[in-house]
Amino acid sequence: MKISDIRKDYEELTGDASKLNRQCVLAAIAVIWMLRIDEGNRHTIAPEFASSMLWFVVSIMLDILQYFLLGMFWYCYYQYKKCDNNVKWSEEIEVKEPEWFNNLVIIFCWFGKMIASLIGFYCLGKALYLL
Repeated sequence: MKISDIRKDYEELTGDASKLNRQCVLAAIAVIWMLRIDEGNRHTIAPEFASSMLWFVVSIMLDILQYFLLGMFWYCYYQYKKCDNNVKWSEEIEVKEPEWFNNLVIIFCWFGKMIASLIGFYCLGKALYLL
């Protein structure tokens, strides 16, 4: 197995895990919304579900933050390389990509959103069990 195959596999698997996590979190938020308390024109989340909703929102926010940070970083890196006077500009030049930022975002955002989701599902399961 080549290193490039390993990278391709981990990118595909983490991408699939992110998509699945996003779908599950949105489904859980829908379940919480269906169990809301309606008081006239006012809709509120039952107090039992507040902590799980908070963790699901944290997960979604970390998901958005991950894509925002990586998008902005790679855009800035592209512009930096484009303006580099030491290299003749071409879209086809080979560059050594800085992995440190990717790793930082994966550790903070990717693992963070997965952990937040797991905590959210634990809180949701506990609240549903106690109903």
